[in-house]
Amino acid sequence: MVSLLFLCAKPLLVSRTMPRAGKFFFLGSLILTLFCTGCGNSPGIAPPPPVQTYSLSGQVTPVAAGNGAKATLSGAASATTTADNSGNYSFTNLTSGTYAVTPSKAGYGFTPTSQAVTINGADVMGVNFIGAVTPATYMISGSITPASVGSGATVTLSGAASGSTTADSGGNFSFTSLNNGTYTVTPSSSTATFSPPSQSVTINGASVTGVSFTGTSSVTQNACGNTLSSASPICQVIGAGHLNPAWTVISRHGEYDQNETECNIPSAITTPPLTITTAAVSYTCGNFNANGTVNTTPASWPYTTGDMQWGSFNFTYGTVTVRGKFPSSTTSLWPAYWLLGTNCQTLNIYSGDTGSNGCPNLDSSGYMEIDMVECYNSGGWCQFHVANPGFGIGGNCDVAYSVDTNYHTWVLNWTSNNITISMDGTVENGSGCSHSVAGPMFFILQTQTGGAGGTPNNAALPANFVTDFVQVQNSSGALIFADNFAPDIYFAQSAAGTGSGDDCADARATSSMLAMDWVPGNTLHLCGALTSSITALGSGTSSNPITLTFEPGAYFTASVWSSAINLNGFTYIIVPTIPCGGPSCPPS
Repeated sequence: MVSLLFLCAKPLLVSRTMPRAGKFFFLGSLILTLFCTGCGNSPGIAPPPPVQTYSLSGQVTPVAAGNGAKATLSGAASATTTADNSGNYSFTNLTSGTYAVTPSKAGYGFTPTSQAVTINGADVMGVNFIGAVTPATYMISGSITPASVGSGATVTLSGAASGSTTADSGGNFSFTSLNNGTYTVTPSSSTATFSPPSQSVTINGASVTGVSFTGTSSVTQNACGNTLSSASPICQVIGAGHLNPAWTVISRHGEYDQNETECNIPSAITTPPLTITTAAVSYTCGNFNANGTVNTTPASWPYTTGDMQWGSFNFTYGTVTVRGKFPSSTTSLWPAYWLLGTNCQTLNIYSGDTGSNGCPNLDSSGYMEIDMVECYNSGGWCQFHVANPGFGIGGNCDVAYSVDTNYHTWVLNWTSNNITISMDGTVENGSGCSHSVAGPMFFILQTQTGGAGGTPNNAALPANFVTDFVQVQNSSGALIFADNFAPDIYFAQSAAGTGSGDDCADARATSSMLAMDWVPGNTLHLCGALTSSITALGSGTSSNPITLTFEPGAYFTASVWSSAINLNGFTYIIVPTIPCGGPSCPPS
């Protein structure tokens, strides 16, 4: 057997036979070994050269900084490595390209903080860093009280370092990443003065807390209460949350003729739910005429509280439903849900003068008042009250009834010849008030102090008056106004219970949905069998989406399931899997 070697990677056996004496016999076998330049490739094509790689190395000094330091590589490739006990580090198997090397180690800073490195066909060495111990840093923190004055104040730091921050809603502030040294902390505000005006603070190896200031309102009048601008949108900015633009925030002193002692301020109102906070905080305020001129010169008063009314909406005859909870009688405050004649609707925004120069003027022609519930330390704490020049104040219609600090639902039915008030379904004034009180009227919710309401009990303050729903139906039963201040609203195909939307038992009808329900952060709860589709009326935001959720047993019927929820072009609305009920529903 002869073996011939050729360029081939595959052996090939060739047999040869020759005749002999009429027979064939094997002369031998020839093994051909053929080599090619890469099996599967065309003969004669050379393989690609191997990719060239390089290294990048350096040192972090001194040893205390370099030992165990981490080096991070970024750019054309990413990697991390740990320096050895001499601070040496290296990266290998790198191709040509641009990189950045960044060292790090707890308690150390490095010079430079990072280096750009270009590998171009050769190893790169000597990418070095110098480390130094980073001094420990500390914090200065404190607060400005009361929070109603401190909230939003600017606090400035000077001395060994400088900076400024804004006190949060609780009047708290802080400065961080400070080194040892002496600093000066100074609060400032266009509407307040502070005691002490500033404080010197020394940091010596530890954070300093409890740097406290006392703020006193210094405004001659709240900026939203001294001109006609008090009803402008920028003056409706409450302490937190948002209000439907149907409401106007009152920013002025309370009623003078009733010897009240409060300043109504926008920041005393927050949502959700709607909360009016009354506090024993000195504030300066007065009131004005509708043309913006001064009615009563501003002065300092001992209490702050909140007051809201409809800006322009009003109605004559119908049903008002309100759900809320009153502060305790131990506060000796004067909270109320009530209606006032529209002859006062504009002036009430600016003026708390109840005499001949303002509204409400109890002695004026056409004066009308209906108090669904007002509570103060007289008689039975809370009462239903009406007033009209035709029969005077009360007219034998007033009735006292007990109200505790739990949530209650009040319903006022007002017709052309009768008025009744009920609480949680129980009529409080028997057969009602048969006197005629003719409209139109607008709604007010507020807490007052002093005068006829009595002197507040400062030990029980601050105190909250909370409202989560106001609804009005006209005399035909049609819904003409609704505002839900709570973030969770319940809807069913038809209204249930009181239709307040507080839970499925009191769900509102889906047909009563309003744009004010579709606001960022709200959750719309769906209850029971839904036989008509829902159309979105507003957008959420990326951080505060609107959420739809199905309560147990809630579903859309098959006839509307495929088009159950129309987002109407609005965004940031979370819609879960839509349940369907009925024989034509898709398989679950």
